[in-house]
Amino acid sequence: MIKMTLIATLIAIVLSSTGMIHAQKNSDKGIETEIKMFPAPQEGFKQVYIKVPAKRNEDNLKIELFVGKTQMVDCNRHFMAGTIETVNLDGWGYNYYVVESDAVVGSTKMACPDNKMTEQFIHLQSQMLRYNSKLPIVIYVPEGMEVQYRIWKAPKKMKQAKALL
Repeated sequence: MIKMTLIATLIAIVLSSTGMIHAQKNSDKGIETEIKMFPAPQEGFKQVYIKVPAKRNEDNLKIELFVGKTQMVDCNRHFMAGTIETVNLDGWGYNYYVVESDAVVGSTKMACPDNKMTEQFIHLQSQMLRYNSKLPIVIYVPEGMEVQYRIWKAPKKMKQAKALL
């Protein structure tokens, strides 16, 4: 009896994981149709996207976009120059984003007594975007760079500004 229960449990696990893999493949196919109207990436660029889940009160949410690269750095403050331009997709009314950067990392020049290196994500100045679960955010980034993001949520209660008397 225990053996049959164990076998039934294993079969259920295998079937549910197969279903999850199938669902993931189907959702990837769904995103392909959602972004097919966007232009192909230019040479030296790659197209990445962010698809966020539907939430209640999406107007209270924002997406903070970071574009950069992960590398080993010392104790100095590291930074990267470049821009994230908003481009209108003609005929659709959608926006997409194009990153212009040579991906060169600059830093302060303080002495690092221990010469310890750590892995860190170095990025351009972040950009806040509207949260919209109905459309993917499409970004064209130079090869060798990556996109990370975080979601911000505003509190429900607004605060009142004070007037000078």
